[in-house]
Amino acid sequence: MADDPGSLANLRDLAVPDPVALWPPAPGIWIIGAGLAATGAVWLRDAMRRRRADAYRRAALAELDRIAGSPRLDGGVERISAVMKRAALAAYPRADVASLTGGAWAAFVVAVGGRNVDACLMRALLTGAFGDRDPDAVDLRRLIDQARIWVRDHRVADPPEGPGRC
Repeated sequence: MADDPGSLANLRDLAVPDPVALWPPAPGIWIIGAGLAATGAVWLRDAMRRRRADAYRRAALAELDRIAGSPRLDGGVERISAVMKRAALAAYPRADVASLTGGAWAAFVVAVGGRNVDACLMRALLTGAFGDRDPDAVDLRRLIDQARIWVRDHRVADPPEGPGRC
């Protein structure tokens, strides 16, 4: 009976292939991994650039917190305006900001401040609309709050590209 090819005695088990190894992975996995690594590196580089670029904002907000926490607010408008001016000098060209005072400074602050800045309050406090009297503590607190909003939200134009820029 063994000569009969249709005999059940001639049946053998199926040949099972060896299991697929997990390592080394297929070339597609290496390509996907390299792409994810490159994407992560670009994201990390951009995050570090943003953090470095916003360092002046963090410093200005910390200074505003020190001013708000001080028991005496003597010269408060001038101190707050000086913090805002330092932040503006860090964000904008010195030639555009350094010479601004009074109404021109207030107009600049309102113009770049974004939509969350109370334009009327900023103009009144920064132009000295109080005459000979200093603003009261409530107005100074409002100015500090508006200065925080301005420092956090002001728009910074992209730096011009040119031959002198790296």
